[in-house]
Amino acid sequence: MFSKKAEPDGSAFFGGGGCLKLWRILTFYAKATILILMASTINLSLTNELREFIDQHCGDHGLYATPSEFIRSLLREKKEREEAAAIREAIIDGCQDAIEDRTIEFTGSLDKVMKEFDQREKQGWK
Repeated sequence: MFSKKAEPDGSAFFGGGGCLKLWRILTFYAKATILILMASTINLSLTNELREFIDQHCGDHGLYATPSEFIRSLLREKKEREEAAAIREAIIDGCQDAIEDRTIEFTGSLDKVMKEFDQREKQGWK
């Protein structure tokens, strides 16, 4: 999860803000997947062109059995792209932290790392 740089003494350093941001994103999504969601209904008004597009992909001549299945698939794809973009951004932030030497030594306790991170953030990484 963290960008890890091994040191000669066997200890490891993890990127500061970006990596912790990534950790928080991943734990949020892990917790969100545990929730049980109730199905709900939404009604959409579509142009004829969009309705024809949906119909082309559904039924006997399409990959999806129903328009609902097709729309759910499109929404899942969009959601996955947004989540991937957030993770990519956090990875880039973590790389920037490593470049700017905003790292914290990991000694086996994530709680200690997060406390030290919060303290260093308040001090401006001095």
